[in-house]
Amino acid sequence: TAVFTQGCTFTTGGGYQRGYRQQDSRYQSPPGYYPTQPGTPGQPGTPGQPGTPGTPGQPGTPGQPGTPGKPGQPPSSQLPRGGVGMGGPTHLAPIAEPPVAQNPSHQFPAGLAQGMPRGYPAANADGFWVWNEGNVWHLNTTTTGATQRFWGRFTALHGEVLSVRPSSDALRNRYARTAAGDWIFDFQTAADGQGFTFEASNNACVKFDLQAAGLTITVGAQSLHPQVPNFVLCPAQAVPGATAPAAVRPLPPRIRRR
Repeated sequence: TAVFTQGCTFTTGGGYQRGYRQQDSRYQSPPGYYPTQPGTPGQPGTPGQPGTPGTPGQPGTPGQPGTPGKPGQPPSSQLPRGGVGMGGPTHLAPIAEPPVAQNPSHQFPAGLAQGMPRGYPAANADGFWVWNEGNVWHLNTTTTGATQRFWGRFTALHGEVLSVRPSSDALRNRYARTAAGDWIFDFQTAADGQGFTFEASNNACVKFDLQAAGLTITVGAQSLHPQVPNFVLCPAQAVPGATAPAAVRPLPPRIRRR
């Protein structure tokens, strides 16, 4: 075996062994001399850690304060007043509370107010017309064609007045309830059939106190006229067996019609 100083070794006898000393870079194998084997595939990466939770949101801005409510109705003495007339209200003024009658009220026998009076609403008369149908009461007016003022109060005895309904929009601000629980009204009109319908709880009797100077008052299907403008009417179920007081007088023989 012969050894060369450059690092190659030769084997005698017809062959030689290739080799290089790695200490001398001048004898590196040329590129591609030895085929490269594919590398071993890498291992899968480790899964990432879960993310940090987000910061909670800030509280919302408080809402704006609500709009203040409308002021309540003024006392009955301050309510607007408007007559009905042929074409609606004729004037505006506060409702005046009518005076309370000083004499005792007269009570009709139970059931005498039942049914619409004869002649209503065609009677040519300035006056009140009062009747009931069960626990539903009607307080209406007629005129001779000239404007009249209708003014008064009503209340339930041993019960409560419920569901007061005016006959027209022109009367919707023409009635009110007082602190004592009475219902008062005050309007002017030249038309017929103006007034109010209401109910009385517990089949209660109803007390009327009407300002009727120069006006007639007609009650029930028998068209009776009380002698005084403050009187009590009861449905048939309320006071059975009552007798007619002297406050009741018959209807005049004839009612003028238009």
